[in-house]
Amino acid sequence: RENRSIPSKSVVKTFASSREDRKTVEKAMDQSGMPSGKNDEISRADFQFENFKNLYLALCGRKEIKNVFDLCATNSSSAKSNSANNSSTTDKPQHNNKTNNPNVITTDQFLDFLNNTQRDSRLNEILHPYWTSEKAANLIKKHEPNLELANAGQMSVEGFTWYLLSEDNNIISQDKLEKMEDMDFSLAHYYIKSSHNTYLT
Repeated sequence: RENRSIPSKSVVKTFASSREDRKTVEKAMDQSGMPSGKNDEISRADFQFENFKNLYLALCGRKEIKNVFDLCATNSSSAKSNSANNSSTTDKPQHNNKTNNPNVITTDQFLDFLNNTQRDSRLNEILHPYWTSEKAANLIKKHEPNLELANAGQMSVEGFTWYLLSEDNNIISQDKLEKMEDMDFSLAHYYIKSSHNTYLT
């Protein structure tokens, strides 16, 4: 019984509740390298955790993140980013920052994103210095699940997503989040800051 193949339509029915959902699931199966035809079957030997993970990621893909990732993949490090690093070549990790793979970005491309897209240009450069190539490489190693890519200084869309959702990308600095106020008094003891439109709510 364990050697029996899994009908593709069973996988589709598991995730789809409408005709539109069915098209989405079939497309995700195609992207994951699984047969999606009505009469197709999937070998149990070929349906391992990695295959399920790829199917799950294809089903739950964030199009807006993929769009940003694709923009990074088409950009090369700009002169602005390189000059902002203010670090010598000996300080930079030696990675191959050239790739023809559209599914990964290099350390330089990620660095360009950090400094020229993600960073608020109004920040003081002394208090909030630009990212360096070394720090960008460390972020890749921290968030990229594929060790081979991480060691090569490259990041996949999955690693890019993990970075965007991590504490390293918080809009509020961690030290401010950890700051605790004494909130043991009654409400009348505190000033409440609100806008002039508060009454509308």
